[in-house]
Amino acid sequence: MYTTFFGMKQKPFHPVPNPEFFFPAPKYRESLAHIQYGLMEGGGIILLSGDPGCGKTTMIRYLVNQISDEYVTAVQYHTGVGSGSLLWFMLNELGLQTDESDRNRAIEIVYGYLTQQHKAGKKVLLIVDEAQNMSHLALEEIRLLTNLQTRDAVLLQVMLAGQLELLSRLEMPEFAQISQRVFANSHLDPMEAEETAGYINSRTQQAGAEAPLFTKDAIARIHAASGGVPRMINMICDSALLFAFSDEVKPVGREVIEQVLQERDGVGMQVQANRRSGPDKAENVGDATTVGDSELDGRLRIMEEGLKSIQA
Repeated sequence: MYTTFFGMKQKPFHPVPNPEFFFPAPKYRESLAHIQYGLMEGGGIILLSGDPGCGKTTMIRYLVNQISDEYVTAVQYHTGVGSGSLLWFMLNELGLQTDESDRNRAIEIVYGYLTQQHKAGKKVLLIVDEAQNMSHLALEEIRLLTNLQTRDAVLLQVMLAGQLELLSRLEMPEFAQISQRVFANSHLDPMEAEETAGYINSRTQQAGAEAPLFTKDAIARIHAASGGVPRMINMICDSALLFAFSDEVKPVGREVIEQVLQERDGVGMQVQANRRSGPDKAENVGDATTVGDSELDGRLRIMEEGLKSIQA
C-alpha cells in the first residue's frame, strides 16, 4: 500500500522472517560465526538462544540458505514438538517412509540414510526452532540420534534454537548427557541503539528506498520503545510507514512514532526482559504432549535396545 509512495518495491518490515533481509549486526555475525564453527568442526549439538523476537528464526533461514550446497537439512519450525514426533518428522523431511509403529525400524532406516550421505560426502543437519517446547521424549530422541556415528564422525548434527527456558531445561540432571554433547552455544541479545539505526536503514534500502525514510529522532524513539528487539522494531516501523503514507509525510519523524505508540496503547509492545527461568518452571513445558513416566521409560528402553543392535 505505502511502498510506491516511499519509492520501494516491497515492504521492508514484513512480520514473516525473511533471510533476504538478514542484518549482519556485530552480535549477529558473532552468533553466526559460533554456529558455523560448530558445523565445520562436526559438533554434535549446537545451541542458539534468545528472547522472543530477537531474530532466531531469521538467522536459521539465512543459515540454511548459506549451507544448502554442503548439507541436507531438516528444519522443524513448529512449536511444541510432541512426544515421539521428532523421529517421524525426520523421516518425512528426508523422504523416508516406514511403519510408525516400528520405532526400531525407523531408527535403522535413519541410520542407513545418514551412513549413505556420509559416504557421499554430504552432511545432515536437524534444526529444531522453539526447542524450549520439546517434550521429554523428544529431547531423549535427540540424544539417541546424536549417538549415530562412525568411528571418526557424528552422522547427524543437531541445532536447537529456543528461548532461555531451553538452557534451563538442559541444566537439569536428567538432560546431562545432552548438555555434554553441546559443542557450541550462542545467544542473541536485543540490538543497541546504533544497531537499530543500521537495521532500519538497511531494510528500507534493500526494499528499494534511495534515501533514509526515518529521521534520527524517530529511530531513537523506535529503539527506546522496542528495546532493540527486531520483531518489535518491524511492528512499529510498518505501522509508522502506513501512518506517514496516509498523512503524506516523509521522512517519518518522531511525531509519527508517538502517534503509532499511542494508537497501539501498549498492545503487542511489551518488551521481555532477559531472564533465566528456574527448573521448576521449565519442567512444565510441553506437559500437554508428555507421556507418563512408565510409558516413557518403556519407549526409551525399546529405542536404546534398537540403537545398540544397529551399532553392533
